[in-house]
Amino acid sequence: MAAFHLSGKFRRLSEIEGEYKQIYNQLDHQVQNFTLALLDQCQSSDEVKAVLSGKPKQTEEKPDSADSEPYNKGGDILPLVFTALRMEQKKFVAHPQCQAQIGEMWYSGVPFLRYLNRFGYLMLAIPIGLICCPCLSLAYLVSPWSKVSRIVNTPLMKFLSYTCSYLSFLMLIVVAKLYLRHYFDSLACDHPETWAYLIVTVIFMWIVGLIFEECKQIFSAGAKDYFASFWNIMDSIMLSLLLASFVLELVTPIRLNQAEPYDEGGGATTPGAPVFQNYQPPGPAPNSSTMLSMLLQASGSSTPSPLTHIRGMVCQQAREAAAKSESNFCIHPTGGDFEVVWEPAWVPDPQLLSDVLFSLGIIFSISRFSFIMPANEALGCMLVSFRRTVSDIVKVFGMFILLLLAFTCGIAALYAPNRCLTDHFGSFSSTISTLTWSMFGMGSVSVPSLNDYEGENVPVYSLTNHPGKSTGASTVGHYLYGIYVFCTMVVLLNLLIAVMSNTFQEVQDERDVEWKFARTELWLTFIEPGTPVPPPFNIVPSPRHVWKLIMWMCRRSKFRHLLPHEGKKVRYVAVQVPEKPTGSDMEMQDMEDKSTDSSLEGRYTRNDVMCLLIRRYVRHLERVKIEGEDGEKTSNEEMLRRLIERMSSKVEKRLDDLQSKVFRLESEVGVVRKDGLQSQELNKDHFEKFIEFSGRKSSEAERYAFLLDEAKLQILARMDSERIQMERVLEHRVGNLSRRVDESSASLAQQVERLARPAPSTSMNKYYERGMYEGLVFS
Repeated sequence: MAAFHLSGKFRRLSEIEGEYKQIYNQLDHQVQNFTLALLDQCQSSDEVKAVLSGKPKQTEEKPDSADSEPYNKGGDILPLVFTALRMEQKKFVAHPQCQAQIGEMWYSGVPFLRYLNRFGYLMLAIPIGLICCPCLSLAYLVSPWSKVSRIVNTPLMKFLSYTCSYLSFLMLIVVAKLYLRHYFDSLACDHPETWAYLIVTVIFMWIVGLIFEECKQIFSAGAKDYFASFWNIMDSIMLSLLLASFVLELVTPIRLNQAEPYDEGGGATTPGAPVFQNYQPPGPAPNSSTMLSMLLQASGSSTPSPLTHIRGMVCQQAREAAAKSESNFCIHPTGGDFEVVWEPAWVPDPQLLSDVLFSLGIIFSISRFSFIMPANEALGCMLVSFRRTVSDIVKVFGMFILLLLAFTCGIAALYAPNRCLTDHFGSFSSTISTLTWSMFGMGSVSVPSLNDYEGENVPVYSLTNHPGKSTGASTVGHYLYGIYVFCTMVVLLNLLIAVMSNTFQEVQDERDVEWKFARTELWLTFIEPGTPVPPPFNIVPSPRHVWKLIMWMCRRSKFRHLLPHEGKKVRYVAVQVPEKPTGSDMEMQDMEDKSTDSSLEGRYTRNDVMCLLIRRYVRHLERVKIEGEDGEKTSNEEMLRRLIERMSSKVEKRLDDLQSKVFRLESEVGVVRKDGLQSQELNKDHFEKFIEFSGRKSSEAERYAFLLDEAKLQILARMDSERIQMERVLEHRVGNLSRRVDESSASLAQQVERLARPAPSTSMNKYYERGMYEGLVFS
């Protein structure tokens, strides 16, 4: 990553500081070679994956899991490749190790198609895909977790389905605009045809689906990265033009159905509304009685209704245009004796504007279909050459503009007094038009000549009015015109051809790199996570989208604690690499040679893999120095001398390192001794403080025990006093109760004796009964 940024910085500096451009280009070349050398040191696909993505192996997933996808999970995408594409590191992207990993992801899910990697098979698959892709897209929308849907969700199938969808869209809009236009016009009637609604719905669904895809790209990549791509800018312009064209095509007949009659005094009664205005066709103008009879006959009633009649003529004209064949299409329809005036007057004709926007949009749309050209090596190189040639044409065009303005001003000033005698150089605009078309071979030799006025030369506008001035101006004009034609058609044209040939040769020299870089841009567009189905199916919600929406709402509700917790997604994960080698250089080399063909052991991070690759790269450079830069081995004496010098330099360096380490150890030992003495003193102080603290604690414990015993005695004494008091209260209450029992038993005995005596009189009986009753109640 740092090498990529350094390379980009060198490129920017080469553009800013032109005097050091060659030096910066050499440094850029060295940095790119360093990144390629690191990739060359990778000895297994796991190490390449660790360098590119940080994940050597894809985790096995259950085939029936809800989120199982055969590719492009969060850690499987190659972030380093995306960075290399953005920073235009073409050699790094075109490296075989990098291309192998990208190709593995491209053919994931359908590996059997790898052996049919030909452009001819792709062209054969497009007609088949026009029939099969809609069925597969519907199957994905119905059941996104089925096995068929997993095939649809592969990069190659996404590319094929998008290509077929885009080709179908192009055919639909071309046929709708050229041959089904009358269905749009039928919307001006009160009862439009059913096919009109169907065609409008399908076209707008397709356009909305394409716009939805572009919006997703802007949201995921950001506006800066999105508009940095030429294809994205082209898509935005194309969709804007097509959307505006079909909106005007749809709104125009609807507005005509709401039009108003023309008012001679003020135009339309409603501001901004279209109005109808009759015009007279070629021939004698009909009188008022004829027009009235025509209106009465068209309306079918005794009261004329001009607005109803004119709207009926609009609908009739649309239906007649639909019924016409190609042979009589240009014949004027019977209902065309009216015209539409749009208010305000500066508003252009919407149908004309729609046709202009559609013509521009369809040019961009069909040109955009060239995105599949990088799938083939020859076509991909031609596309790259075309893009570079366009930039060269822009550079040469600047020189042409300068030359054109120079000769235009000169020739226009020369012919200014004779402007009445020339049709080509009479004004600045006519001069620049004549010179522009002359560059393409559409000029004549007689262009600089002046016309004769009634067979005689007319004096020019000047103070002298010399009759030979016109002849001199014509002669000089021929010379200037010849010089201009020579400069443009010979010099500039051959210069442009030379520049284009040079550009094409540069592309051919880097043919493999340029093609693989363009192909990688195409492949990674479909390897990125996204909707597997193409437009217009991408705007239809599938069960997976509904389920994700429900889960998203639940995670933000009060029931989120009931959902399973999702772990944090990391982009760079642990990587399997050989164990970290230690020891001298020879030991590391032996260990590396032994572990080259063995399985990877241990789990370390991506940084460990990079360190291992850098060690290999350094040893490779040392080996090159020993064997010679040309790769041929030198003599044994020379190799021995180089080896001795290398070992002696290493020994001296090692001795210096050991001496510095010894000094550092001695200083550290002194520090350790000083720290040891300080620690002993601190331990002694701590021991004394511990003894003092333990004595203080023992005295406090004794005091606490004495206080506890005293508290126990006080509690026992208080309990004894309370017990004695309770006993006295109980004895008093028992005595009172026994006394009351004795008194009640005595009164009861007296009452019994009274009852045993003879019965007294009635009043006495009542008295005795009452007393007996009170006694019983008292008892």
